[in-house]
Amino acid sequence: MNPCRPSTGLGHTIVLCLRAGQVLAYLSLLDLQCWTIRLGQAAPDTADRTVVVHVDPLKTRYGDDWTIHEFDHALIGDQVGPDYLGQAVLQSGRMQQQVAAVMRRVIDRRDRLEAEQAQQEFEAVRGLSSPAREAAIRDFVALRRQRLVNHISMFAEHGNAGTQMGAWVREGAIKATQPDPVSTDGLNAAARLVLEDVVTQLSNTLTQAPADFVLDPERYLWLFGDMGQALISIALAKEFHR
Repeated sequence: MNPCRPSTGLGHTIVLCLRAGQVLAYLSLLDLQCWTIRLGQAAPDTADRTVVVHVDPLKTRYGDDWTIHEFDHALIGDQVGPDYLGQAVLQSGRMQQQVAAVMRRVIDRRDRLEAEQAQQEFEAVRGLSSPAREAAIRDFVALRRQRLVNHISMFAEHGNAGTQMGAWVREGAIKATQPDPVSTDGLNAAARLVLEDVVTQLSNTLTQAPADFVLDPERYLWLFGDMGQALISIALAKEFHR
């Protein structure tokens, strides 16, 4: 039996096994990657035994988020597989790649849940009459400005200064991420101007959308992702020249 079996699509599985005096462990992180670890030796006459723990990080109630299964025999074979967590794996960079893939799945899952919640909220806003509708849409966008702040930080740290426009954007981002000792929200005046500009543009885009427009998860992630990033870059370039 392979104890690293999918459970939730984003679950964890931990297996502790006694086999012929060996103490083995099998770890599955977010059901994506498995590692076998040889922990050491037990007394030669120790009976074979296995304990399997499945953890579901998506559960919201304590007690519903884990299950334990015990067996009076070994579920891990005497030979560790190719994913044995040894020095070669640590030095090859494989683990870093695997962890990066796991984090990508975590972020994708978080984004999907956020987008689904946003779709429900926007449906309630869309049915309002003017001018309440316009004000509610602006509040809807402003509540999600952290996604726009993330774009500013990205341009400051990883912006491409190889072109004139890229250099303007990066310098504008650096200016917008300078600390302000009197700020109560961590933003300086330049960052506030950039965000005000982009929040207004995104709000106008949603306000002018057709009556049958649906802000589904794909559109939501594009609006605050690629489109938001493009608008932020233009606003940062303008801020550099202000």
